[in-house]
Amino acid sequence: MPAPDDLAQIPCAHCGQLLSLAETHVTATSSAFKPAPDEPWTPGQSAPGSEPLPETYASWDEFRTLSPTLQGELIQLAVRALPDMRTAELRSLPPNLPPKVDEFGFPLATLTIPGEKRPLNFTIAMLVSVIGFLFLLVGGFELSGNRMQPLQRDGVSAYSILMLVGMVGIGFGVWYAFFRQPMLEITLWIFENGMFLQRGGDLEACGWEDVKDFRTSENTGHPTYAITTRGDCRLILSAQQSPTIMPLAEYLKVKIASAQFLPKLRRIYDGDPVRFGAVWLDNNGIKGAINAPWLEIERIVGDDAKLYVDCRGMDAWQQTPMREISFSLLLLAIAHVMIEEAKRLPVADD
Repeated sequence: MPAPDDLAQIPCAHCGQLLSLAETHVTATSSAFKPAPDEPWTPGQSAPGSEPLPETYASWDEFRTLSPTLQGELIQLAVRALPDMRTAELRSLPPNLPPKVDEFGFPLATLTIPGEKRPLNFTIAMLVSVIGFLFLLVGGFELSGNRMQPLQRDGVSAYSILMLVGMVGIGFGVWYAFFRQPMLEITLWIFENGMFLQRGGDLEACGWEDVKDFRTSENTGHPTYAITTRGDCRLILSAQQSPTIMPLAEYLKVKIASAQFLPKLRRIYDGDPVRFGAVWLDNNGIKGAINAPWLEIERIVGDDAKLYVDCRGMDAWQQTPMREISFSLLLLAIAHVMIEEAKRLPVADD
């Protein structure tokens, strides 16, 4: 629409009537906009007060929602510093991955754990079996053909001993090739929510919640981590293998503890004992290598060497080697919750 010659006479675009300047302009002074007065803040007045905790939690959902200690441990696991994985080696994934890998998110790093080679194992087994077969063949041929008088050794034919050695060699070769569980080289891909393993021709996808065991040991003078997956594959991670092992092992420890914290705490709340290596936790207390009810425990702490439990009325701390404890980080987190909240949990049946 063309602009009018007289800017004081502006027609309405809808009805055509002339508008005055008063109808087209809004004027206001700075005094028209005044901020709300700031009221002084004092603790306990403007902040909402927290509701008192119940004497006994009525359900798991109430326990999970209202327990400040539980929420605090969840936050500590969530904000725990993780190693920087951006510089870690990452190899291409093999084809035909298990469908569960799709639930793990993005791959972050690849780790190769040294081990035996399956072709070399088969070659050794075949060599021992062939030598044993030759011994068996020679001994049997000489005895059956009676070509020469066999030597006597304490009343036992030398050729009989030769045949026995041959049978032992064949048996060892068959066992070594087909029945022995070899320590094969393992390639491990670490994801956000799990790990994928390639061990020879075997593939396994294991989420953090499915890991069966995670232990730390300092016996060899350097940290060694032993991990057992859902498929019973045992991984040994040591700082001697590679300098990159330590940050990767720390990442695994934190992710596994975070994933298994609520499921295992739920089992303990429901009255099921949960094993952590040499000790068990249930809703009554800790049992096994250390025995103490939650209501008598003052605190539980641990270092790289031992797990310590301080009980009220006892002069000495109960302790056990940390190498005998599985999921040490997870155990400490659950124990802290149970020490604070045991008095509010439903009474457990003995």
